[in-house]
Amino acid sequence: MGLDLNNQFYQEINRQNTFYFWIIGIVLTVSIAITAFFGVLQWRLSDKQIEKMKIGIKEKLINEYDLDKLENRLAILNNQVNELMKKQEQLTQVHGYILIKDIHIATKKLFDENPEVALEAQNSMIICLKEFLANKYLDDLTKAVSLSFVYRGLKNLDSNNIYVKTVLYFMSKNANKYLNVTDFFQIDDKIN
Repeated sequence: MGLDLNNQFYQEINRQNTFYFWIIGIVLTVSIAITAFFGVLQWRLSDKQIEKMKIGIKEKLINEYDLDKLENRLAILNNQVNELMKKQEQLTQVHGYILIKDIHIATKKLFDENPEVALEAQNSMIICLKEFLANKYLDDLTKAVSLSFVYRGLKNLDSNNIYVKTVLYFMSKNANKYLNVTDFFQIDDKIN
């Protein structure tokens, strides 16, 4: 009888444990399902809220700061800047042609009997030559024709004049690629 009572007692405990495990499993499953459901809802709501906020901020920025008009203004300003750059290029070219005239004027003064005038002409001529060489808007042919004309003219005038020698030396060192005009008119032998 004692063994039978222990056996019944053991079965009752086993049945109650099984019942408790089922209840705990069901509660745990329902808790996980509810948590997952609310997590998904919160996630979806967050994405929708973020999208609404983005759209709201964009609309507010466009309306408050007139971004549509700003884009048009930027296009207008860009066109104006391009026009100014073209005008600057034209002015720089004109300045290059004025420098040619200044070089020719200074050439005459190199032979002045007053050494101060001749020295000033030499310095002026070297400064004009530097600016002329640095002018990136003048084409190479213009530079070559002008500089070779000045160089050959100075060479033929007076080779004993120290001011002329200085200018010729400067030109041979800094403008050598422009002094031989025939290099700009060479025909390629490969063309048939």
